[in-house]
Amino acid sequence: MKTLIGSLLFMLSFSNCQERDFEFDYVAQTRGFYLAISIGNNVLSVVEQRGGKERELNLSEVQQTELTAIFNQIDFENVVLSNESKSSYDAAPMATASFVVEESQYDYDFDHGYPPKELEAFISKILTLSQIVE
Repeated sequence: MKTLIGSLLFMLSFSNCQERDFEFDYVAQTRGFYLAISIGNNVLSVVEQRGGKERELNLSEVQQTELTAIFNQIDFENVVLSNESKSSYDAAPMATASFVVEESQYDYDFDHGYPPKELEAFISKILTLSQIVE
């Protein structure tokens, strides 16, 4: 009985955690490089060349949980973008990350491989997942 009550309290404490629904688009490109990643409806889609074939990964529950946990830590109102741009002299592709969170949209431009500190964990996880898409 104590175990049942403890389990219920444990589940209730997690049900109070507020999760935000979101969609995500990421595009990094130069004249010779293209990468587009999208997340929506628990599917990660990747295109690695302009006009290329889209590959998809149905995110597992573990992957969804990890992404959601990282995502929920992002304070979109306080993302600080760098004034330095490596893409202006072809040292890095230009990247655009677009987040649709509930009814708000947040767009950020930065150098691919150098996301703002506030987005770094999420972008890193997305790029890692994009490598396992078949």
